[in-house]
Amino acid sequence: MLPPSTPSTAWFFLQPLLERKPHTLVVSVVFREADVVESPPKVDLDVDTDRNDSVDNQADEDGEETWLKTRGANFIVNCDDDDGDGRPDAIVFDENVRDLAVYESGQVKGGDDAQEMAALKIQAPAVTIGYQFFLRMSADDLKSVHIYEGRQSGKKRIWGGWKENANQTGTLVKDITQYVSESSGVELALEGCLFAGQKINSYTFDGEVEVELVVQAATDATAIDDAKVVGTDKVKLRVAPVVFAWNGQTAEKIYATVSSGVFFGPDLSNQIDAQTSVPVEEVALFRFDLGNIWPQDYLEFGRMQKNDGSWMPVIVDLAHFDAAEVYDSPAAIAQREPVYGYLKRDHRGNGGDVETTPPITNYPLGRVVTGSAGLDAQTDEFRIFVEAQRVQGPIIELDTDWLLVGHIDEFMSFVPKSFVPTGSSDWALIVASPRMAVDTLCLLENTGAGSTTLRVGYNFGGTSSSTVEEEITVEEILVSQHWSGLVQKTTLVSLTDLGNQAVLELATSAFFDEGAILRMGDEFLKVQPGGSSTTITVDRAQLGTTKTTHSAGVLVYQLSTVATENIDTYLADQKVVPGPQLSIDSQINNKLIPALGGTADVRKVPVLYIRNGTKWTAYTSNFANCLVADGKAFMPESIGPTIQSLNWFHNQVDISFQGTVTPLFVDTWALHLLEGEAHCGSNTRRAPIPGVNWWDAWR
Repeated sequence: MLPPSTPSTAWFFLQPLLERKPHTLVVSVVFREADVVESPPKVDLDVDTDRNDSVDNQADEDGEETWLKTRGANFIVNCDDDDGDGRPDAIVFDENVRDLAVYESGQVKGGDDAQEMAALKIQAPAVTIGYQFFLRMSADDLKSVHIYEGRQSGKKRIWGGWKENANQTGTLVKDITQYVSESSGVELALEGCLFAGQKINSYTFDGEVEVELVVQAATDATAIDDAKVVGTDKVKLRVAPVVFAWNGQTAEKIYATVSSGVFFGPDLSNQIDAQTSVPVEEVALFRFDLGNIWPQDYLEFGRMQKNDGSWMPVIVDLAHFDAAEVYDSPAAIAQREPVYGYLKRDHRGNGGDVETTPPITNYPLGRVVTGSAGLDAQTDEFRIFVEAQRVQGPIIELDTDWLLVGHIDEFMSFVPKSFVPTGSSDWALIVASPRMAVDTLCLLENTGAGSTTLRVGYNFGGTSSSTVEEEITVEEILVSQHWSGLVQKTTLVSLTDLGNQAVLELATSAFFDEGAILRMGDEFLKVQPGGSSTTITVDRAQLGTTKTTHSAGVLVYQLSTVATENIDTYLADQKVVPGPQLSIDSQINNKLIPALGGTADVRKVPVLYIRNGTKWTAYTSNFANCLVADGKAFMPESIGPTIQSLNWFHNQVDISFQGTVTPLFVDTWALHLLEGEAHCGSNTRRAPIPGVNWWDAWR
């Protein structure tokens, strides 16, 4: 008997007996089946739960099955164009048949594609022979993502997507045994196809997906047999939202309109480019015959944060009605510059009706503000999309139905401050003020400068033939003219104070109308019934003014219809309707400021509007409609009212903007006559807010 290759305790015990001779030893050895059981595979699926751009076995275990504001894995929709083929990398849906995917990616592209995918790390199982490895997901979740065999360029898609799963229901499984190494596991890759809140037919993606690893003893089937399952591990991921910027974020690139040569006026893009270090690109061929062409209206720039902390710029196409005729459509910009992600959300091309507030309490990325603009909040795709992102909503909605165009940029804008006084916010709210405009014109009239001219203009029809523009005097704008041709202006002889009323003795008859608003010094008055041509009774301290002392000889005049309606009410269809100032006050004071936390540093700028039926558009240059970039506010210049080289409207703007950005006045009159200004004729891509992650704003 030869000793075993590895001696055992039994051999050393028997050896002395075997060496004794001549005896014969009979040894009976009884063998039984050894109790040797091989350990089952390690079942461990990990994701970047702690959000440090690395999948770590231990650090990422806690909370991997849930998603919280403070912890949980993320992924983005891979909607940029890393391979430069003119379409988003992950998926493209048909423009008209919204549930038809006309393209889906089959492999990882080059460029930054790998960084735009989330890792699904199956840790080394130690053993794979005799076992099957499956991924299990709900059909709805699987419609919203692609899963690849790895994140390296050229790796193939192995599961997921809309085409294969649009009609699937319930729970689906994928056998991935061939990809799993017993010594190293495998790192799969997941990319998003749908955004949170994206609705296709009856399906709406809620933004979260669950992926489960299931390991079972091997069978001949490609399905899971619960009786043979040896372990499972589940993870949850959430798609990153699209985040919109406010005007205080650093401008990275400006897109501004150019003239086609068939219409007058200098190019806005050239004027901006000459006064900023921010790159400026010419877009949106500006022509009457191509309709309403405004870079601001066609798109919104947003961003999505990748797992490495960088942010992908995203173009949100707002589906303007004449997009087919646009020289630079949102899709064309995205194709020309593949750095952009691209998606489309119908807002009927009302980009001027979208603003983002500065960061405020509980909203570190700000809140989105929109106007009503005749859109139904229940069906407007853009509004629904913003709410579904859950970082900048609920949307603050302001009434803009009183405006001809219907956009909030016709009366408000946010600007950053260049310094922050103690107890002050680091931003200001710019608000158009018809009252400031009227007060400024009244001051000119009262000081004998009523003959100073001011350029005004409007366009109610949207064509070159419907344009109205002129330079008229302050008095013509401000003071009413009687039907007989008499300017309704005189001077005061004496005033008898009756408390809330007064009796005025006038130097001459001005034929003041009953109920008319008069201006006397700094006080507004309202004409009461009765009296004579030179003796009238008035209500005092109207429209927020206070009673003041008036000397004989002070001017007394009736405000024109334009001036009165701008700061008071008017009659339409036998109803009393608030004019622009009252409409603006209502939206700013009763809706916007409370939503901002109850306070705001409001800076007013002089703007007069003009009415067409019950709709209003800017009559003078609209300073509130400005482009903010590079520490400047590019806004329309006003031709007058100017005395001794001092433009009184510009001076009011300069005073209002003190401590914020620097106003720069540019020639946008051609745009004004198409019912727009500098903001309408431009759009700006902005850098993200430093140090703020999107989940910090999660609601």
